[in-house]
Formats: sequence, C-alpha cells, structure tokens
Amino acid sequence: MKQSGRFMMQTYSQVFGTDPERQRALSPTFHAAAPNAPSFLLIHVQRKDGVAQARELEAALRRAGTTVERRDFPGDGLSGHAEINRRLGDPDYAATGVVDAWLKALFGR
Repeated sequence: MKQSGRFMMQTYSQVFGTDPERQRALSPTFHAAAPNAPSFLLIHVQRKDGVAQARELEAALRRAGTTVERRDFPGDGLSGHAEINRRLGDPDYAATGVVDAWLKALFGR
C-alpha cells in the first residue's frame, strides 16, 4: 500500500511542532553552512521525500564546502525507510558495507 506524504504528519508535528520557524531552525539543511563535520555520508532508500531531503542537504553541505557522498539503496516508501534503519549493521545488507568503507576511509581503521 502506497503511503501519502501526510502519513507521518502527526508524528512529525509531535516531534518538531507546527511552527514553521521552529521547524526551519531544527532542519539540518538550515545549519549546513555552520561549522560542521568535514565529511558527510548520506544514505537513503527510494522514498520520494527522503530522496529529496538527502539531495537538498547534500547541495547545502556542498555549497558550504563540505565533502559529501550520497548513496541510495533499494527499498520503497516507508517500508524501505524502516528496512534501512533495521538492517544497517547487518553484514549482508548493502548499505552496511558502504558505511563501513566510508568510516574506514575517514578514520583509517
């Protein structure tokens, strides 16, 4: 079953509130220009809003001069989002190897 963009609205409102200024202040994209980590890895599945958010954050970080690697993985909608959260760390899950390699390159371990 395909979920609408409003499916999680109540949850988001409970966490972030409904005031647009507060939501903006809590947005990672809004803080991309501030001092931050020198390198980011953004991973996502094929969830339309998640892809758009990852691309927007990637662009904001790049504008700020930050190195960014963005990788996408199979999985659709909310179920795909839940799967990447649940399976990350599983050695048989593709995203785990990508994260492990990125951390190894960053920290040399």
